[in-house]
Amino acid sequence: MIGRAAQGRPWIFRQMAHFLETGVEMAQPLVAEVRRLLLEHLEDHYSLYGEFTGVLTARKHIGWYVRGLPGGEDFRGRMNALSDCRSQVAAVSGFFDQLAQLVQGGWVDGQTVKVGAQLLQRKREDHVLRLRRTGRADQ
Repeated sequence: MIGRAAQGRPWIFRQMAHFLETGVEMAQPLVAEVRRLLLEHLEDHYSLYGEFTGVLTARKHIGWYVRGLPGGEDFRGRMNALSDCRSQVAAVSGFFDQLAQLVQGGWVDGQTVKVGAQLLQRKREDHVLRLRRTGRADQ
């Protein structure tokens, strides 16, 4: 069962399928990908629910995406005060743009961002080692 683990992490299904197929953990998505996914999610959400209900119900979805990220809780507080789609989209874009600068475009690791060049390098090295152990280093 996946259940709540997928809230704010729609890429989890792709990761699970990859792991079941290859036995290798897939790299976490980049901040830019999470930003893109959330903005697409919001577009679909507003289209389905309309502006008034869409803005109110989008707050929980946005909260799931930013949970555990640096500045995420403060951002949620500000987000909950916004009352229109355009403001929410602008705030989400700005939050993830700042986050991308903070981590130099790095990975979102579960609900934690790996900050700094050393941690990013270690993540890459770990990924290469996993590929070598499974014989997939040339892929």
